[in-house]
Amino acid sequence: MKKIEIYPDGSCLGNPGVMGFCAILQCEGAERIVKGYDSDPRGTNNKAELSAVIIGLDWVNRVQKEQCKVIIYTDSENNVRCSQHSDMSLMAPERKNNEYWIEYIRQRDKHNHIVEWRKIKGHSNCEQNNRADKIAKAEAIRARHELYEKGLK
Repeated sequence: MKKIEIYPDGSCLGNPGVMGFCAILQCEGAERIVKGYDSDPRGTNNKAELSAVIIGLDWVNRVQKEQCKVIIYTDSENNVRCSQHSDMSLMAPERKNNEYWIEYIRQRDKHNHIVEWRKIKGHSNCEQNNRADKIAKAEAIRARHELYEKGLK
């Protein structure tokens, strides 16, 4: 079984505000960076962090068609804590950001991945986390520029 490490990070300008997100994936000495942004001004830090996890798992699913062990190294205490809840609890309508958790579960279960969450300290000596943070912030700035170009300050 392949082991894939994901280092996700998200950035929200304003909270609420536009979001950027990035996931750095590593497997067998290879690395892939996936990134994106959302110019919806109602984004939050938690949505941005979860978006980074989701785009990382989406990439794994597109490339890897069988079950993998996926280790998510995140500085988001909220995501680590929530990931320990039952799927039913995460999908409940009253759960904040439940649509993001539903998508996480869908991506996780697509190929029955074994997902393990590990909390790391943000802005520490984890090179991948620091790089993901920098890229996520740059993506959030791209989202802000898109809003300004549309005249939606």
